[in-house]
Amino acid sequence: MNPEDKTLFEKAMIGVKPLKRGTKVTHKKEKPPATRQKTAAKKVEHNHMLTAPREHHLVYAEDTLSYGKDRVQAKQFKNLKQGKLIIEATLDLHHHTISQAESKLPEFIQHAYLEQKRVVLIIHGKGGYQSAPSKMKSHVYHWLQLLPEVLAFHSACPKDGGQGAVYVLLKSA
Repeated sequence: MNPEDKTLFEKAMIGVKPLKRGTKVTHKKEKPPATRQKTAAKKVEHNHMLTAPREHHLVYAEDTLSYGKDRVQAKQFKNLKQGKLIIEATLDLHHHTISQAESKLPEFIQHAYLEQKRVVLIIHGKGGYQSAPSKMKSHVYHWLQLLPEVLAFHSACPKDGGQGAVYVLLKSA
């Protein structure tokens, strides 16, 4: 250890008393909360800022959105993709600005997660007129991948909004 490190260590140890020989140190593990409702009081805020998608992540009106983390079962993802899972909550982002959607989307996802909902529908609209990328759809596609509660998502079936909406599978407790 060099003299500078030794000095820093000694300063950090001021007031620390050594353990007596033979003293056993144990660490108690915290008990997990019984339900998500208990954790709602200690609600963890999304401290990360949602960012704008990079140019190579832009999507167009007719693009199919699809994403799944490794731990999603193939059968479960297939059922999500085919619209066979029950939608438990819906967020409609029509007539919202990107800025409004940036705060509403994570808030909605976290609330649904805390309420133990597994499948939600996000209606983002198609946008992307005159061969331009769809702004809202591109942002939703990018943001959903950043949210820790999201396991998977896929563009909805025509009965639920088609390319203008997305089914989202949330983590369970």
